[in-house]
Amino acid sequence: MLDTLKPKNIFLLDGLGAAFSTLMHGVVLVWLEDAIGMPSQILYPLAFVAFLFFIYSISCYLFFSKNWRRLLKIIASANLLFCAVSFVLVVLFYKELTNLGLFYFIAEIFVVVPLAIYELKVAGR
Repeated sequence: MLDTLKPKNIFLLDGLGAAFSTLMHGVVLVWLEDAIGMPSQILYPLAFVAFLFFIYSISCYLFFSKNWRRLLKIIASANLLFCAVSFVLVVLFYKELTNLGLFYFIAEIFVVVPLAIYELKVAGR
């Protein structure tokens, strides 16, 4: 499925994923803070970063340019950095995280990392 996406639409997919992460980190996980174990003081900054990624990716989609390869590499790298930070947070808050919280953050990493790798692959073609 991903192999049939046009580069422009990869930005849309990335933006929709960032919107989902914004909603999850900034609303749902905060609401479920006791059930997941990650403090809202951590979740809100993650939501803010995801929101910035949303703005970036949707802007790249709406104003698609000749520099799309460089722009795609930027968001792919940012996504990988976001996952690295999430992994560090999982390690730091491991004792506080519930099974649900652990599952969410690990699942997010397992979704975002392959997408970022794919974005780098497309940008490198």
